[in-house]
Amino acid sequence: RVHQMADDCPGPPVHCLRDVAVYRHDLELLRPGQWLNDTIIAYFFESFRKAAADQSPDKALTFLLLEPAVAFMAAMFREPEILKEALSVRTTKSEPSIMELMTGAQLLVLPINDKDDPNEHSGGSHWSLLCYRNGCFEHYDSHREQNAFRAKEVARCLGPLLGTSTTPKVVQMAAPQQSNGYDCGMYVLAIA
Repeated sequence: RVHQMADDCPGPPVHCLRDVAVYRHDLELLRPGQWLNDTIIAYFFESFRKAAADQSPDKALTFLLLEPAVAFMAAMFREPEILKEALSVRTTKSEPSIMELMTGAQLLVLPINDKDDPNEHSGGSHWSLLCYRNGCFEHYDSHREQNAFRAKEVARCLGPLLGTSTTPKVVQMAAPQQSNGYDCGMYVLAIA
């Protein structure tokens, strides 16, 4: 599940955190005026998870920060059973599957991207954040409600896996609004 294919990324990763490998070209996206990609968002989510686990090593985490790929699969598959099957695969025998982690979490956090073409390596023009807690989906969008449709698609696919209906309610939450066309990824990280 390393986020970039070796032939797309010349040279070794600059840093790896669990299964997220960050390459030099990913770091270039941290400069002002650049859009964040799924690798950078996945890396920061993994950093948040690790920091929380390190603060309370004896307690199980009650939240789950999901990689952008999970939301993208939900939007593309649109079939809960197919998504459930994909998320039920364990990467190792000792670690639970994403599906097992999802069912035990009190809070799920997913970055949402508006990318439509599964055949394109990169794409999309906007990130937002979808959360699930207490049986309800909450959508935080830093550019009005640009990703509202995609958030609803993801919620429709995830809802049945979480015990809600196939037409779950997605509440549009108040969120700080970006003043440019490129900081949406940073807003996702800040809101998460």
